[in-house]
Amino acid sequence: MELLDQDFNPSQVEGTIIGDFSPAVNVSRLVSFNGKLICTNEKVYVMPNYNAGMVDAIGAGFYKPRCFTYAEIDSYNKTGLAGYRITLKDGTVLNFSNVFGKMRKGITAALDEGMGK
Repeated sequence: MELLDQDFNPSQVEGTIIGDFSPAVNVSRLVSFNGKLICTNEKVYVMPNYNAGMVDAIGAGFYKPRCFTYAEIDSYNKTGLAGYRITLKDGTVLNFSNVFGKMRKGITAALDEGMGK
């Protein structure tokens, strides 16, 4: 997984976008941020969406934007009533919440397409 600059934004995403979603990005059970999950034909981007005041309050390095290739994905599946989990081959687990029916199906379809399924 590649950590991106704190100021990385969706306009800098490389590749053709096959899915753009706005789930909550869960850092822990108690800390989550509104975010972006963007699937392109090459990589998956996870970007927290918080303003400058939140960055000052939590520290700029607390949760940086990141991306990974489809080859790094071990599994992806729904969790609970409104959750989604992507597990990478290196053991990294990315959890998302506020992922209901249509978004859950959309994320799965985009990841399936990126994985060539």
